[in-house]
Amino acid sequence: MLAGWKRRISTFCISLFCVAGFLQGATGGKIAGRVTHGESGEPLMGVNIMVVNESLGAASDDEGYYTILNVPPGTYEIMATSIGFKTARIQNIQVNSDMTRTVNIQLEPTVLQGEEVVVVAEQPLVRSDLTSSKSTVTEEDLEVMPVESSSAILSTQAGVTQGSDGALHIRGGRSSEVVYMIDGIPVNANLGQSISTNIISELTLISGTFNAEYGKAMSGIVNITTKDASRDLSGNVKLQAGDMFSQNTHVFTDVDEYNPTTFLRTDFDVSGPIPLLKNSGFFITGTIKNSKGWLYGVREHNTYDSYSLVGDQWDIMMTGDSQRVALNDNFSVNTMMKLFVTPTDNTKLMYQVAAEKSDWQNYDHAWKYNPNGRYQHENQYVFHALHFTHSLSNKTYYTLKFSHSDKHAEDYVHKLDMPFEWNEDINGNGRIDELGRKSDGSPFTEDLNDDGQLTVVSVDWDFIKEHGSFIPNPVWYTIGDSVSVPHYVVNTARSDVPSYHFIYGGQNTGYYLSDELTSTVKFDLTSQVTRNHLIRTGAEANFHTYHRNNMAIEMSSRTMWEPYIPDVSSSAHDDYTRYPFDFSAYIQDKIELQDFIMNIGLRYDYFDANDYTFSDATHPAQSDTVEASPKSQFSPRLGLSFPITDQGFIHFSYGHFFQMPSFYYLYRNPDLKRTSGVTQFGNPNLNAQKTVMYELGFQQQLSMTTAIDVTLFYRDIINWLSSEYNFIDNTFRYTKYVTEDYGNVRGITFSFTQRSGHALTLNLDYTYQLAEGNSSSPDAAYYDNLQIPPIESEKYVVPLAWDVRHSVNANITIRPVQNAGISFLNRFSTGKPYTPAVQGQRNAEENSDNKPFHMTTDMQAYYDFYVMKSRFRLALKIYNLFDRLNENYVHDDTGRAGYSLIPTYAGHAVQEHEDHPAVHPLEEYITPPTYYSNPRQILLSLSWQFKRN
Repeated sequence: MLAGWKRRISTFCISLFCVAGFLQGATGGKIAGRVTHGESGEPLMGVNIMVVNESLGAASDDEGYYTILNVPPGTYEIMATSIGFKTARIQNIQVNSDMTRTVNIQLEPTVLQGEEVVVVAEQPLVRSDLTSSKSTVTEEDLEVMPVESSSAILSTQAGVTQGSDGALHIRGGRSSEVVYMIDGIPVNANLGQSISTNIISELTLISGTFNAEYGKAMSGIVNITTKDASRDLSGNVKLQAGDMFSQNTHVFTDVDEYNPTTFLRTDFDVSGPIPLLKNSGFFITGTIKNSKGWLYGVREHNTYDSYSLVGDQWDIMMTGDSQRVALNDNFSVNTMMKLFVTPTDNTKLMYQVAAEKSDWQNYDHAWKYNPNGRYQHENQYVFHALHFTHSLSNKTYYTLKFSHSDKHAEDYVHKLDMPFEWNEDINGNGRIDELGRKSDGSPFTEDLNDDGQLTVVSVDWDFIKEHGSFIPNPVWYTIGDSVSVPHYVVNTARSDVPSYHFIYGGQNTGYYLSDELTSTVKFDLTSQVTRNHLIRTGAEANFHTYHRNNMAIEMSSRTMWEPYIPDVSSSAHDDYTRYPFDFSAYIQDKIELQDFIMNIGLRYDYFDANDYTFSDATHPAQSDTVEASPKSQFSPRLGLSFPITDQGFIHFSYGHFFQMPSFYYLYRNPDLKRTSGVTQFGNPNLNAQKTVMYELGFQQQLSMTTAIDVTLFYRDIINWLSSEYNFIDNTFRYTKYVTEDYGNVRGITFSFTQRSGHALTLNLDYTYQLAEGNSSSPDAAYYDNLQIPPIESEKYVVPLAWDVRHSVNANITIRPVQNAGISFLNRFSTGKPYTPAVQGQRNAEENSDNKPFHMTTDMQAYYDFYVMKSRFRLALKIYNLFDRLNENYVHDDTGRAGYSLIPTYAGHAVQEHEDHPAVHPLEEYITPPTYYSNPRQILLSLSWQFKRN
């Protein structure tokens, strides 16, 4: 382990030495152009071009050219001044991340000082410097779109599909192949997808061949730029309430009555200068969401209930209170703060902190009538970042960024508060009693810490890891006036419940904790070295801490029926921490010439798992350990764009991409503990997954208000994460993660854009795509071998589970007047594949048939009114406007969600006992509401926007 740390430190030091002078600013755009004489057309030298209300500007050179770097995304006004000429003001200039906005300026001569010419710039519908597919959603777009989070925005973009589980897939890749960035720093995917629209200045999705500055992704990059502080004190508060409202009560219960308090949401933000501190600002925002849930069950049973199912004599306890219970409630709080100060004219310091806390329960159909036995889920995430930007000149600047993120998650039925006190003398007889035997054959006694004495010990997770421990079991609830039910009961969720029956009692007994900490250093430089060459180069180092603590709570005769967590020598308890490290560096050149634009770059990625693996991969339990080897790759990137007409451009891009599998697959079950059935092992020596991507695109502006974009793409995926099955003997079968699968994705996207002034905007896109691979899940081999009889895993490519051949998105916004508008978001997609089977046995190839198509329409209508200097907005959002039942999951014997052949061969097992009040119809069990997408949701909101001049 020490050798691994030495290698990590030496690699990091050498890498920093190599890039000591090269730093990055990854979220800014560029304004560039040429200043000429309004009458003669001659270039003008020494003209001052300033971005109004920003400390940004440049002077034109001897050929009239100017460049302004590091312009945050947004809409700006620039001003050009020179003695002997009228001042030119160009308004409505939209700047996007990593893009060049060309603004040519003509100055008219004058003999009078103070004269001005104001020009309102037209937003370009095609971009000459677009060398790969990139879609940008601005703050102005989000004002009217019926979306509430970054994930909802992404789901509307060309080439993005949602799996049946809601996961986002970009250009046919797995959902884990996307990197999310906030203000240029990589963040956890949960945070990246949950960012509220009220804090987004710009969201950019790069689904094509992204430049060398971006890495650790194979499908796409999502770069979110958050809002900056305003020059004057301003803010916004939005209150939102709503509920599901549907007539599909045969699928969703209790959705035909509207209760606006079901979904409550509050968004706020405030920004302005920091009092008593010159050249400073702050931006603070937050979102509070409280969903009471809309998928319901009934508490017919308590966890204490038991049952006896013998022949025709079924005895099932029903001690519940028969209250209706929401089974998918959710509460979350998200906050973010940005503080910045500009100590000098050429430096800027910004501190940023974001935090998220959420608690929720998922709907689990089997527990519909015993809701108290389900897991509670808890997530906490904190992210800190410090940005320092230093402009060495008006053409060169660097950025140094430090960040630290900390994610903690727990899944449990009852949370354990650590530490706690435990009296080792359970039965109170004053002597150490032997209770049984541990998994290694040693005695299991009341003396938990093996010190030879019965004492009151202080128990925390470290104590449990080493010794194991009983845990407190206080009273949770009382049945009637006599039965006090503790947190954990003996009759846990039983495996002998007949098929197609709801769970009649008991509870889940797992307890899962995870911690993921990452400290990041980013050190980068941007320089316009000549008028035609913009150089970017930089490096990034990430120091990770990855911790998992997974256990099963035992209640048995050997624990005297007290809840007990064994130590980590048991197969029922895993507790481990690992310290992986990764480093990357890149250099790229954006070459901007009159006839073509080229992005060319090279990226280097390095990863060290900092762990040990086994010398004999087939028989790991009998082999020696060896240090896992570091993985690295050089990845070239190339993008070209050149004009074919005065308003038409062709682009081509090509690149290699490198991504390590997530840490879970490297470190799972590190001590090779055997379990019953098929055991799963991680693999610290996994190779990197790799993708080679090609893209060819065409943009053409058809008129001042319309444009089209056509793009062909192909992705070749090698070393894809999968699992390998090994049979040692009848007592030991296992799967180990390997990177040996293959996949490919090919397709075409067509986009049409129309902007008819402020009154009408239409964005229409169509995607045809084929996504194929050996397996959709890295665990495919594991699940195949759990089947009876086992299924041989695929050796050839088949459609992936999220393969959507045809999809269409249409976003229409109508603003009949300045202060009101309505927006419709329409989506259509053909059905995802499934594998036909009858009575659990496949009768066709994997994913050889398709589910029904999806179609939905979302809407937002708003009206603005003003009271003094405040703007108020009333808004109505309706998701799934026409209340369509889209089928996410289907029965594999019919291909439909609402119909199955199961009653024809298994119905008698339930029907003969339907007279018992605890037994519910088979049709109810085999038709979970989660097989369908959400019903119609109606939300009403009122927002207040204020600004103090």
